[in-house]
Amino acid sequence: MFGPKPPTSRISIPFLHLPTRNHSITLFAAGMSATHVDIDPEGDILIILLHDKPEPDPEEENGEEPAVEKPEPEKTDGEKADDEMTDVEEPNPQTCFKVSMKHLILASPRAKKMFEGNYTEARPDADGLRRWKFEPIFDPAAFEIVMNAIHGYTHKMPRTVTLENLAKIAAIVDDLDCAQSLWFFAKTWIAGLDKYMRNENFRWWIVISFVFDEPDIFRPATQLAILQDKAQFDAQGLPIRPKIIGTITGRDSMQFCLTLQIDTMDAEREKHIKRIVIGVASLVRKVQMQTCDPQCKSMTFGALTLHLMSLNLIFPSPSEPYLGMSLNILFYQLRIFQLPSVYRPGESFKEHMTRSKDLWLFQQAMAPGGKRQRQPDGADTHSCDLRDLVAKSLSSLLITVPGLKLSDFR
Repeated sequence: MFGPKPPTSRISIPFLHLPTRNHSITLFAAGMSATHVDIDPEGDILIILLHDKPEPDPEEENGEEPAVEKPEPEKTDGEKADDEMTDVEEPNPQTCFKVSMKHLILASPRAKKMFEGNYTEARPDADGLRRWKFEPIFDPAAFEIVMNAIHGYTHKMPRTVTLENLAKIAAIVDDLDCAQSLWFFAKTWIAGLDKYMRNENFRWWIVISFVFDEPDIFRPATQLAILQDKAQFDAQGLPIRPKIIGTITGRDSMQFCLTLQIDTMDAEREKHIKRIVIGVASLVRKVQMQTCDPQCKSMTFGALTLHLMSLNLIFPSPSEPYLGMSLNILFYQLRIFQLPSVYRPGESFKEHMTRSKDLWLFQQAMAPGGKRQRQPDGADTHSCDLRDLVAKSLSSLLITVPGLKLSDFR
């Protein structure tokens, strides 16, 4: 598609930013090393990708007494000046990509707006290069893959990528708005990945499925987020749109129309927890008003309320945003709840006990996954509308929570 280019070169060079009238000046310590990648050796833009500084290794604690420092001889004025120079904080390490403006603005509407507008980045420095600096938010290896795709170097594209690396690529593609340049590669990479959603990877899938338009992946990924989260959604540094999480900006409000109720991950989680909170509060009131034998009613009310209190659903009822509460945990605990079994004396009891009509037998509820409990000999199972009410009411709260529809956000 594009003419042949010399191979990409990557060398470490002492980088010194040349101050010019049209560019913000950053002074770099002399001798600082920066990785330079020539995507296009004849390019006219230098993209500067900052890196986070590596954290210093913690000092090893070996339990030994610290060595007594010997007094240093007094330094000369020249040595003091040298020390002051070395005390200057070194800037973040960086990777510099030399790229073609022509290819960049064709692929990226954001770059087109930047370099065709009246921005500092659009004006060349003294060396003839325009400079575009990014904060340390992108992975350099993923950035190089995106730049190679934009420049048409298909032979340099990897055949497969890991899920984490694809998420890093998607973050860059989303920022530059250049999905079309990587569409074919992304679809190929996605097809080769395991789609099983886990707690540690569903955030990556949300980013990937949104950027590369995969609604069948977006829905289960957001569903897991809604079910698993115990608080308002934490993107953990990933570029997941606020309108997906639950923060609708003024601009988004105009786009989606204020008359429409847009489902978001936070809104869906809170909506379904609120439905459970309202449902169990209603059930407790119904149990209080339902008629049954006092013994059965006392046992039923006590067992139910103690279980709901252990889930922090009643006394008091929780309020939004329901911090510490997960739909998955609530569904599981409501599903496994069982009232203790209740029995009344059968005919054999009545023949041998003169006051058998006053006897109630309560058997501890079966543990989840345990063996079915044996009914006591000579006893009849007690069933009533009250016990049926509890079972049916809790069962009605166990619904399938769907994920979000990607089409609502595009």
